[in-house]
Amino acid sequence: MSTAGSFCLLNFSGVVSPFPVKIFRPYNKKISAVQNTVVAMITFGEGWHNFHHAFPTDFRCSDQWYQWNPTRWFIRGCEMLGLARNLKIRNRRVVD
Repeated sequence: MSTAGSFCLLNFSGVVSPFPVKIFRPYNKKISAVQNTVVAMITFGEGWHNFHHAFPTDFRCSDQWYQWNPTRWFIRGCEMLGLARNLKIRNRRVVD
């Protein structure tokens, strides 16, 4: 998917949708970035934007094991192969 396509999906998914889409802001309610499961499924994990904007240095873009995020798995695989290192993960105490 192109960058423009991802941009359109992320910005219009809550407005134009053939079915109700649940969007939520569990990490930072003051920003417009939301968590959107449908967008995450279509864009390989790019729908977890509230987490990403709340914790921009965390490589995962989502923190729950059940959240579809192949990009996280790819980056972790690169780390295992020695192609990435020093991956940052947010401090769990910040949210909990």
